[in-house]
Amino acid sequence: PAVETAAGDTATLLFTSGTTGEPKSCAMAHSALLSVLPFARYSLGVGSQDLLFTAADPGWAYGLYSTGAAPMALGVPRVIYSGDFDPAAWWRLLREEGVTCIAGAPSAYRRLLSPLARHGAPADLESAAAAGEPLDADTAERWTAGGAPAIRDGYGLSEVGMVLCDLVDGPPPLPGTLGGPLPGFTVRLVDATGEPVADGESGLIAVERPRYQLSSGYENRPEAWAARWHGDLFVTEDRAVVRPDGRWQFLGREDDIIVASGYNISPVEVERVIGEHGSVAEVAAV
Repeated sequence: PAVETAAGDTATLLFTSGTTGEPKSCAMAHSALLSVLPFARYSLGVGSQDLLFTAADPGWAYGLYSTGAAPMALGVPRVIYSGDFDPAAWWRLLREEGVTCIAGAPSAYRRLLSPLARHGAPADLESAAAAGEPLDADTAERWTAGGAPAIRDGYGLSEVGMVLCDLVDGPPPLPGTLGGPLPGFTVRLVDATGEPVADGESGLIAVERPRYQLSSGYENRPEAWAARWHGDLFVTEDRAVVRPDGRWQFLGREDDIIVASGYNISPVEVERVIGEHGSVAEVAAV
């Protein structure tokens, strides 16, 4: 039965999948939907004439909200796939259903490179988006080399939603980088105390308190939620750097950074270099 609810009432609980520690329960109000509409409009760029295939589980904010409820709220039709991840089955779905936009994790795109090389890009596919983990340049370049549309990369988290993305009307995607903040969000790089880092230095991704935020707090860890805030600045545990050309490069989780001889090395950088070798199919560095 229909129930009267307010914008601030809790709608869903999604647990973060952090690399360490107990999962945190993100409480998301009904107004959370408004926080991801800019992503659907300006990065996915889909409309009522599109058909979206969200290759992301709805147990993840990217699948449930960013590429799920948000495009649906804008009247975008979706095709839903239920079953194990089978690259061949996904490829048949793209072709048979006439999907125009696909969204998923970079690791999924890597698995789709083989059917792309064998069969070529689906005729109706016009756009592709990725998030959830760093998109390595090798995957992005092999994807476009196979005739598929360039992948627009994105960065977000369950706490605040999608905040850094390649935009539909922005410069063409550059493999291994992100275009910058989405309209409606102010994002900066800071140190662990919330102070800005110098130009060209890596720092923690921090988001100024937006008008609408995906999560209203951690239901099971209120003290952890309070610790993330420095005034009106939500400081994440993810590290990035802004390049001289203004594009952002995601380096990885702060607690995953490797320190060698005084240099900070991201496992993502190690994976990127090793993955470029022709004999390497998959690589993971921890």
